[in-house]
Amino acid sequence: MDRQIAIVTGTSRIKGIGKAICLELAKNGIEIFFTFWTDYDKQMPWETAGNEPDLIRTEIRALGVRCEKIELNLVEENSIEKLFNEVELKLVFRQFS
Repeated sequence: MDRQIAIVTGTSRIKGIGKAICLELAKNGIEIFFTFWTDYDKQMPWETAGNEPDLIRTEIRALGVRCEKIELNLVEENSIEKLFNEVELKLVFRQFS
């Protein structure tokens, strides 16, 4: 298996750094799994539309790589374990989504 998968946290905004990182990786053929946390974004001065993570995933997939996402508060206990389990389930063990 030669596939590469990148996990990018904090990818919730169309104009955000997380999205830019994901796009650059995807342009190089790397599959993407990103996280976002809506409650955090609501506390920040920037505005986000609730569907931005879906739009980001669609844009990344249009580059010809697989992309999945999860809303996840990384501060919570076991969040990292949950993240890696989801990556394995959605990208590692599943050949195509």
